[in-house]
This record gives sequence, structure tokens and C-alpha cells, in this order.
Amino acid sequence: AVGTHIVSYSFTDKDGSTIHRSLTVTVSSQSSLNLKSKEIFLKIGETFEGKKQVESIINSDGSTNDCSTLKIDDSQLDTSKIGNYKVVYSFIDDTGQTISQTLMVNVESGSVINLTTHHVTLTCGDYFDPRNYIESAFDSDGKTSIDLNQMTIDSKVNPHQAGTYEVIYSFTDNLGNLISSKLLVEVQDKSS
Repeated sequence: AVGTHIVSYSFTDKDGSTIHRSLTVTVSSQSSLNLKSKEIFLKIGETFEGKKQVESIINSDGSTNDCSTLKIDDSQLDTSKIGNYKVVYSFIDDTGQTISQTLMVNVESGSVINLTTHHVTLTCGDYFDPRNYIESAFDSDGKTSIDLNQMTIDSKVNPHQAGTYEVIYSFTDNLGNLISSKLLVEVQDKSS
């Protein structure tokens, strides 16, 4: 059995004397529960498939476990809310020992505003339209496109006056989160 054991033995030497000895033997288990990763990322609303995160389950003798005793405790996981959640995997090996591993599941919003760049340099007098720098925008599922008229563009850029300006692009996703992205606009004087 797995653990530390004292083995006592005795023998008779060539002179007929009985010798008693004790030996400490440590038996270790090869049991292991191996996950494909210690941490995964899901988008809000994405389905968590716990068994797909298991790479292998090994018994104390090194043989593969049939997964019949695998338990996945994902009771704290809520894929409808942004957050970091612990999912605990455990199984009972062939010696009755419980082996466990923890997987961190990070639920993120798929909401995003993708800009073509985050920094623009203009020369005084150049044409500037902040809409030209929006590449795409998606709602929390990461798939549903956000229309330009659903987005707020806060721009105080004066393309006729040298200075540094910010343009803030934002929208409220279907979960009520304010999503934003920033463009830095540098307007430089014309060279003489």
C-alpha cells in the first residue's frame, strides 16, 4: 500500500546467531490527474466542457484510469458573468486515494472595439474623420457586430490646430458593460 512502512526481518548467520533488522520502506504512488492547462479563457455564454480539459488520469501502478471515478466540481462557475472561477477535478485511484487538480476558468467579455491604429499623426489642415479608424466592434459573444450608429465617438480633434487629442470610442454591450477604445491624434504644424 502507498505510504511509509517498517519491514522487520530476521536471519541466522553462519555462526548460528539470529540477527533482527528493521528497514523503513516508502511506497509512492504514480497516481496523477493531468489537465491540458492550469488556466483557460472563455467568452461570456460559452459552454464549459470540463472533460475536454483532462489530458490523462493515471492509477498508482501507472496504468490509465477509466475515468469512472472522475468528478468535476464546477458549481462555482457562471459563464454568464465575467470573473475568475476555480473548477476542481478529482478522482479516486485504485488504492482509494483521492487525487485532485484545480483549473482556473476566466470568463471574459467578447465585447471589443478594434481600431486600425491607436496613434495617428496629422499635419495641420489634414482631413480627419474618426469613423475611418474603426475596423470592427463586437458584442459580448465576440461574434455579433456592433453597428457604427450604436457607438459613441467622443472627439475634440481640431485638425487645424497643432496639439495632442484623444478620441474615445464606446458602446454598451448586451450585458450592460461599457466598452471603450482610445485613439491618440497628434496634429503637427506644417513644416516651413
